[in-house]
Amino acid sequence: MINPSITEGVIRTRTKLRQDLLISILDEFDERIMGLDPQSRAEKYRKMAQSAFSFYRGSAYLFYFDATRQYFPYHTSGERPTWIQGDLHFENFGAFRSEDGDIVYDVNDFDEGYVGSYLYDLLRMSVSIALVGRQLGYDTREQTGSIEEYIQAYYRQIRRFVQGKDDPEKFLMDHKQAKGPVRKLLRKLERRRQGHFLEKVTAQMQTGRVFLENTELAIPELAEQEQLEQAWSFYLDTILAPKDNKDHYRIKDIAVKHGSGTASIGLDRYYVLIEGDAGAEELDDTVLEAKEVRVPVPAYFLPYSESFWNFFGHQGKRVAATQQAMHHKADPYLGFLTLEGRYFYVRERSPYKKRLKLQEIADREDMERVLESMGRLTAKMHARADADVNKGILAYHSEREIAAAMGPDSDAFARYIAEWAYAYANQVEKDYAMFTEWVNGRFGVGLPEVPVQDEAVHDALAQEELTQEELVQEELTQEELAQEELTQEELVQDAAVQKAVVQDGVVEDKPVQQELVQEEAVTEDAILEAVPREQLIQEEAAAALEVTAPAERVQVTPVEGEDVRSGPVHGEDIQEPSVNAAGTGDTPIAENTVTNASTEGTIEKPKPVRKRRSGKTSTPIQPSSGSDAPKDPLQAEE
Repeated sequence: MINPSITEGVIRTRTKLRQDLLISILDEFDERIMGLDPQSRAEKYRKMAQSAFSFYRGSAYLFYFDATRQYFPYHTSGERPTWIQGDLHFENFGAFRSEDGDIVYDVNDFDEGYVGSYLYDLLRMSVSIALVGRQLGYDTREQTGSIEEYIQAYYRQIRRFVQGKDDPEKFLMDHKQAKGPVRKLLRKLERRRQGHFLEKVTAQMQTGRVFLENTELAIPELAEQEQLEQAWSFYLDTILAPKDNKDHYRIKDIAVKHGSGTASIGLDRYYVLIEGDAGAEELDDTVLEAKEVRVPVPAYFLPYSESFWNFFGHQGKRVAATQQAMHHKADPYLGFLTLEGRYFYVRERSPYKKRLKLQEIADREDMERVLESMGRLTAKMHARADADVNKGILAYHSEREIAAAMGPDSDAFARYIAEWAYAYANQVEKDYAMFTEWVNGRFGVGLPEVPVQDEAVHDALAQEELTQEELVQEELTQEELAQEELTQEELVQDAAVQKAVVQDGVVEDKPVQQELVQEEAVTEDAILEAVPREQLIQEEAAAALEVTAPAERVQVTPVEGEDVRSGPVHGEDIQEPSVNAAGTGDTPIAENTVTNASTEGTIEKPKPVRKRRSGKTSTPIQPSSGSDAPKDPLQAEE
């Protein structure tokens, strides 16, 4: 019989070695490559400490370190890699508006785009499915079954592309193609107004529309503004199909964007308000996002490709080209620019951008339909980003290479991936426990205060999707509905009283009757506004005197975004890419989430008076009738 002290010693040593490895990788990428100071690292790790899934999202480098050192029998040939997304997980799918104006569902993050085996996208996505399943309370069989459903959907769609039954160049997922929760999400967004996001982050001033200031948006330094304006003409030259009217792209205002993403902490991000098309109250103005990017994480672990780096020395160009290659009718504003040697890509901050929330997945049937869509879309982006597109860098059809690598037995392929992903999800949870212990001691970052068992709250933490503003609006909506029911009940009671009076032969009190008619004529819009009379009086008085009340603070309870296959896979040393003036660095896991649901403390109402770039002061124009006063944009829905 083995002495227990021996096994305990073995486990203790293995745990220490793994923790040392974890700390070494975090120090290398976050401190040396990203250059994060202790405060920024603490901010990033606070987000990662919210759950095992949040940790997994923010540590792609650890996944690639592990995955590239393991043998997998289903890799494609090293000479024929796939253009991969690079950081595929459950929350990198979402809805947005395509170039044609259609609301579609697709992958929405391309910051880590690179060339390598298709299998890495499937592996990373499959692990995320297991972790999401654990948040939803799935048992082992349900987790592996969900992964197999995703892999089987991918397998079937790749075969359809190979057989010519579907065309990857034109494949898209709209409300006609989608099923279940994805279809419901798309139909819901089709009813959203164009100005939905614009009105949340901007206000109409006497001098024109400008960004609101709050904890998420700030006025940039004058030097930053000038650099971005000087680089704007370069950006316009990178747009594939620019509009003839150059005034469409005229910059009206610029804001620094804070608080988005996890891996993107330490990288600059700007919102740029442009003229857009002419429209009433400038509601056709468009918000663009300029986001800094660096060398993609997979490049540090996958085989080096000289031709890839020769073509994509500019990291912003790489991200924009990846999205254009993988999307049918991609964002018409996609382009790139350079600020002081740092690379940025530019895209529209779509007012229709939104992810599925886990609470919208009611049961296993819903999950199966969601994973069916995700599997088909993963196959589409792999099959499309090759010889099918003009801007592609691969001269062959990737779907044929992938189909050959997967083999004829779809069940065996899906089962292999599911078993590995489930086992690695177990390792992620162990790493997460070591991580939280380490960051608590070194950075003072503890576990979230909310219990993991609280599914709704934990779900919001994992997705960083339920904004504080949404929660407040949901509470208000419930109050408004209750008030509306009370109003209707009072109207019925008053009508009954009037009827009884008439039947008794008493002359009707006409003023009371007129008041009743007026109450019945209350419009739905007026009920939904639910603005207290005192607030309206104060706002009218402030507008008349052209003065502004000091910023108020609203307490909101926080809820807790060339040889390509030899190398690391076969045990060779990692070769760090040498990019022409590209620098080195970890690229963010794009979470275009405007809000962090876990943000603690108070949120400040937008200041209605601010200094513009010209140094002038503007006074807000009162909204026209029928529109809401500017709300705290804080965080726009995603």
